[in-house]
Amino acid sequence: MELLIATLLLAGAGGGTSQQKTQLKGERTLHAEGNGLVYIRGRGSLTITGEGSLWYLDLAGDAQVPEKVAGDGDEWKFVSDIGSFSISGSDFIVMALGKGLVIDAEGKGKAQLAGKGIFEVHNRSDAWGRELRPVPYGPSPIKSGGKD
Repeated sequence: MELLIATLLLAGAGGGTSQQKTQLKGERTLHAEGNGLVYIRGRGSLTITGEGSLWYLDLAGDAQVPEKVAGDGDEWKFVSDIGSFSISGSDFIVMALGKGLVIDAEGKGKAQLAGKGIFEVHNRSDAWGRELRPVPYGPSPIKSGGKD
């Protein structure tokens, strides 16, 4: 089964007991697997692996990406072969199209998944749809079209 996992690490998360940390982590993560189109706007960190292509945009100007795919400026960057891609920052967008995708997200954001697959968020599972539909994750998801 192909795996699509998105991980966004929430900056400054920490403190509390191990049980509290585990609970917070579960509330701030998205796990999905499948083939198709993925659109994620979030903050924290995100890792995607699989076959296909992706585009990313650093809206805040502070994103960290692997040197081999890093670019200058504030425009969309293209990665022709996903392989393994990671990004972390305070406001970014990643769009991916492919199969066998694996995405881990922890933090705060909104994913939209179209194709064939499943996802888990806030301790519930569901299937991807034929059309893009919002899947918020985190304590208070980022609203479309602006910063929260």
